[in-house]
Amino acid sequence: IIETVKKHIKKYRIKQNEWIEGRGWNENNFINKTIPNRYDLDKISNTNPIVLIRTCGQVCVCNTKALQYLNLNDFEGIKIDRDNIELDKNGVPTGIIKGNAMKLVFEKIRKLGKERIKKLIVKASQECLKFGVTSVDTDDFELIRAGDFNDILDAYFELDYEKKLPIRINKMLYLPSKDLLESFIKLGYKTGYGSDFFKIGAFKLQTDGSLGAKTAALCEPYIGDNNNKGITLMSQQKINELVEIAHNNGLQVVMDAIGDRAMKMAILAYKKIYEKNENNNDLRFGIDHCQITTKEIIAEFKKYNIIAGSDIPVEPVNPMLGIYSAVTRQQINGVPKGGWIPEQKLTVYEAVYAYTMGTAYSCFEEDIRGSITEGKYADLVILSDNIFKISPEKIKDVFVEATIINGKLVYGEI
Repeated sequence: IIETVKKHIKKYRIKQNEWIEGRGWNENNFINKTIPNRYDLDKISNTNPIVLIRTCGQVCVCNTKALQYLNLNDFEGIKIDRDNIELDKNGVPTGIIKGNAMKLVFEKIRKLGKERIKKLIVKASQECLKFGVTSVDTDDFELIRAGDFNDILDAYFELDYEKKLPIRINKMLYLPSKDLLESFIKLGYKTGYGSDFFKIGAFKLQTDGSLGAKTAALCEPYIGDNNNKGITLMSQQKINELVEIAHNNGLQVVMDAIGDRAMKMAILAYKKIYEKNENNNDLRFGIDHCQITTKEIIAEFKKYNIIAGSDIPVEPVNPMLGIYSAVTRQQINGVPKGGWIPEQKLTVYEAVYAYTMGTAYSCFEEDIRGSITEGKYADLVILSDNIFKISPEKIKDVFVEATIINGKLVYGEI
């Protein structure tokens, strides 16, 4: 981390006092599996405020200069959940900040602005094309770093009008307060509004943290941490209220939930809507991540037709890795032999279906995309190998030779 950021400063000639930000570290990949702190980042620079976000997006670490901007040394003056700002034994911030408290950091950084947002949307979309991803649901509203949600929305509408969107995008709406949600609703948009390349997608909420940060909300304590069951980011009452407002105003709903306690909260909110909509149960509510489940939770997914989702950039964008994992239930290095809980392996067909027709169904778009069928979008990929015939262990090595959108070659060659 230290060497990487030093190279970044030199390469881009970062000026003193200019913020440096990054994302992607994971202490589980270190030889010494500890979370970096302010003193580690101080070895990079004492003149630049630095914030580096963990791969999960639920933890960040700041150097001393950044903490000075936040005035966190005067911790008693910060009216925020103390559990989210880590202190050492002397009560001094270590630089490790979690959950909702991270907004204190990003409120201090200059916003991207609409034009830079547009450039980054195009850049990220082009990266997706390399891996044969022709459509995504994206919740950029979560990125308070980017700016007001109107800036993000305007950026997408302008790119769509200019016909500069490389892939098809459904805009998920991360609006975690009643005021934000109602201000969006006043604009008059509903899920499905838009063009072939840009549409308003589902309303999005986050319910808990992440497993890696030990903030995912669990029913039982973490092993070796008996006082920790993770955190919930909002109350059941608030979740219920926001889900109902969104649903009543024509918005599909998706929630992030990693721990079983968080999933139960999400499902409870969905059940309340289903009970009021006995004549329309095709609501296709979703839960992203859903890592720690129980048989009871899985049964309720089926009963209420709740769709389980995965996302990036917590995981790589490459679908071949997801398909490999679903089929082999092994890590990239082939561990464990035979697969983890092997009875839960999917067939290659089932895994591919999940990435194609499954995603289309989740967006109420199974009639226009998701399969190579007459009348649907001509969105296709050509792979380097036939994943239905090769050994499942080799699927992770398959790459995209060409990506076609709307019948046009947009990546690679044929």
